[in-house]
Amino acid sequence: MIPGVRDLTGTSLGRYEVKEKLGAGGMAVVYRAVQSSLGREVALKVLAPALTEDDEFLRRFENEARALASLDHPNILAIIDFDTIDGTTFLTMPLARGGSFEDVVEKGPMDPGTAWIRFLRPVADALGHAHAAGIVHRDVKPANVLVHADGRPLLADFGLARRGAGATPLTLAGTTIRTPGSRPPSSGLAKPPTA
Repeated sequence: MIPGVRDLTGTSLGRYEVKEKLGAGGMAVVYRAVQSSLGREVALKVLAPALTEDDEFLRRFENEARALASLDHPNILAIIDFDTIDGTTFLTMPLARGGSFEDVVEKGPMDPGTAWIRFLRPVADALGHAHAAGIVHRDVKPANVLVHADGRPLLADFGLARRGAGATPLTLAGTTIRTPGSRPPSSGLAKPPTA
């Protein structure tokens, strides 16, 4: 759990009944919830409260919602909603029931042809779609490719995205971009990101 973040399991966040914690990253906790108005399961990405006190970081989190909402592609995890309720800021997304590509990889080797057809080509298409819209993901790694119940990969976590040339990234000033193990050597160069 992120320091200072209380567990929301068993509580309600507006029209969402929070059921269980699915995971946590550096800036947010993800929960499985039920949207009571429709009775559907969703994922809530709840921003750490300490970060919502930083206006610049909150603006960057809102940028993630806008970046995702502007993309319409079958291999990009969609945004259903973005809101702040009682001081808790969150994104609502479809629940990806198949885990992540990281989970798939950890189960053992995959035939290269199968990996290309089922995962790599669709994710490359999703990245191409995002790039065409001027959005650079900047943190592509197996853990950020979720798996839909139908087996379709979904590119997720645009928290480090940059929109267009000269746009402000979502990372805080002075922080490292990307998960260290997934950073390409070129990320250390003083050039705009391209992936």
